Amino acid sequence: MKVNEAVYKSLRSDKPINVQQGGTSSGKTYGILQYLFEVGAKHNNETITVVAESIPNLKGGSYRDAQHILQTDDVLRAWWPMDRDHWNKSERLFQCLSGSRMEFKSYQDEYDARSGKRQRLFINEANAVKYGIYEQLNMRTTKQTILDFNPSARFWAHDNLEGREDVHWNVTTFRDNAFLEEKIRDKILSYEPTPKNIERGTANKYRWLVYGLGQVGRLE
Repeated sequence: MKVNEAVYKSLRSDKPINVQQGGTSSGKTYGILQYLFEVGAKHNNETITVVAESIPNLKGGSYRDAQHILQTDDVLRAWWPMDRDHWNKSERLFQCLSGSRMEFKSYQDEYDARSGKRQRLFINEANAVKYGIYEQLNMRTTKQTILDFNPSARFWAHDNLEGREDVHWNVTTFRDNAFLEEKIRDKILSYEPTPKNIERGTANKYRWLVYGLGQVGRLE
């Protein structure tokens, strides 16, 4: 299995909360899902919950990535078969031969998030999810909570999690993604405020800071 080493290595931290801050196309979401599929296969009867702001966001993002991973990785698919007995499409639920399960959910508010417990939690694009929802979900997660986001602006993760001893914080950029298509790489590089890009009119300091360098910016 080919993985993004910068993301994968950091996910093995023994700290219970793992934050993956990254620029666009750094491969963080895809790498997190690969890691969770592997962990689910190695551990029996774990519940892994993947959360996004909305169902459409899930379907167009992490849930679609999860399907692509299983369709293209023979080793993981051997543990997570894509048949009727192991993949409930209507419930967005994958079942592993180890007894582990990966569910894809969205919660309306913190009260909705009080239902269910799990061993591992992944909140995709966490800056679009309310802090109260995170609190309720994290409270009911026993092993590992993972967050990822593009740092378009500061939000509750920076205010409440950054710098804590129980939090591992990792920053990645498109340069960490060895599998990135050249066309996308060139588009991101066009934002860098170099003399050539300034002359071409493509330079954008904000976009380079956030999407290129993976650093916190201000909303445009």
